[in-house]
This record gives sequence, structure tokens and C-alpha cells, in this order.
Amino acid sequence: MEKNLIYRISVGAIFGPLIFFSAIYWEKVFFVIIFLILILSLKEFFYLLSHMNIRAHPVYGYFFGMLIFADMFFLGGKYLLLIFLFFLFSILPLPLIKKSENIFNEISWTFFGILYLSVFLPTLFIISSYVDSLDLEPLAGGKIISVILISTWLLDTFAYFIGKRFGKHGFFTSISPKKTLEGAVGGFLGAVITSVAAKFIYVGFLSIWGAVGIGVIVGIFGQLGDLVESAVKRKAKVKDASTLIPGHGGVLDRFDSLFLVSPVCYLFIKYLLFN
Repeated sequence: MEKNLIYRISVGAIFGPLIFFSAIYWEKVFFVIIFLILILSLKEFFYLLSHMNIRAHPVYGYFFGMLIFADMFFLGGKYLLLIFLFFLFSILPLPLIKKSENIFNEISWTFFGILYLSVFLPTLFIISSYVDSLDLEPLAGGKIISVILISTWLLDTFAYFIGKRFGKHGFFTSISPKKTLEGAVGGFLGAVITSVAAKFIYVGFLSIWGAVGIGVIVGIFGQLGDLVESAVKRKAKVKDASTLIPGHGGVLDRFDSLFLVSPVCYLFIKYLLFN
């Protein structure tokens, strides 16, 4: 067995259950985990920008990232628009006081990082809070989050092994040379199967079409999120966002699929599944 694969399995076996059970039973632990993922993701994002010769504004990124995170967790995103207006007004003077030809490019990338990382991932909290408010059953919100998490993780696992065994046709190779169509289809099916299996094992309140819907969203947007991060890394000319997690690379490399999945799942759950 490849050494890198052993690292991947070992890390997953240790941290996977911790994140899974904290999502259901230990809200405060899950809060800390997602907060750490956010901070480390922002750090890695600004690292990638530095390799693209883009001088971003990490102070703005960390400050507004944490502000948005707190608003999403404690207040359900109630002041999100106000925070973004605050960000825009605070950053507007920069083109006047900074002598940089790329200042607008720098501001755009900083804004993108705050939106993509700080808004999308904490949407998990809003999903959990909304589902709990429906009184479907105890711990319903955490269980829905856990379904999204394990479907996303097994999306990557199915895509990796099926692509490695059967992959022959390239899939967005200009962005990620090792991706294959067979792996992408395998990952998609793996996400749907996992979500449906979870419905029958421990999420009885979730309908079949709800489980399939979550699986389809994970199968599509999880892979799209992975491609977004791969495109940024390719532009930065680096293999991984960092070497923090053995066998996986950085936090962005491990959780890239989840960033787009979270907000789309929220829209599906609130406006279609339980509307």
C-alpha cells in the first residue's frame, strides 16, 4: 500500500469520527473545529495568493472572516449584509492611499476569499439550527450535517479509488491532470449511495428524495468545489495548499469539496425539502 494512502487512511480514521460525532452531539466542539478550519483555510488561501504574486489583505480577511463566522453561528447570519457593507466602506479608501497598480485585483481576491471561505462553510450552522427548529426529532440538525459530511468524504474516497482502478478518460485535466471521468462518476454515485444509506441507518426523518437530493448536490458541487481549489493552486503553481495534514495536504485540500456543498444544501433543505 502506498505510504501516502496509509497517511490518508490514518488521518481519516482519527479525525473523521471526531468531526462526525461532534456535528451530532457536541455543538461546542464542532464550533471550534469549523472555526479552526476557517482560520487555517484563510491562511492557506493567502499563501496561495502570495504564490500568484497577489498582495492580498489578510488583516481584512481574518477580521471580517471571524466577524461573519460569529454572526453565522450565534445570530444565523442576521447581520451578514451589514458586515459586507462595513467591509466595502472600510476597504474603499485603499485605492486612494496605496500606490499599487493591482489594488483592485488585490481587493477582489480578498473579497472572494472572505465570501468563499467565511460565508459558505459556516452555512452548516444555519442548516443545523433551521432543521432543529422544525422539531423533527432530537439531534435532527446535527444528523443532517453529518449526512452532508460523510457524503462529501466518501465522494472523495469513491472518486479516488474508482478513478485509480478504472480511470481512462480525462476530466478537466487542464485544471487537475489526474482527474478522470470514471472517477467523477464513481464519486457522484458514492455520494448518493452514502446519503441514502445514512437515511436508512440513522436519519429516519429524512425522505428518500431528500437523501437523494443531498447526495446529488454533494456529488456535483463537491467536485466543483474541488476543481475551484485546483484551479487556484494551478494558478499559484503549487501542489498543495500546505503540508499540515499528512497524506492530504492542507486544510483547503481536505475540505475544498465542502465549501460549495454547504450553501447549496442549505437552499435545498430550506426551500425544497422542508418548505
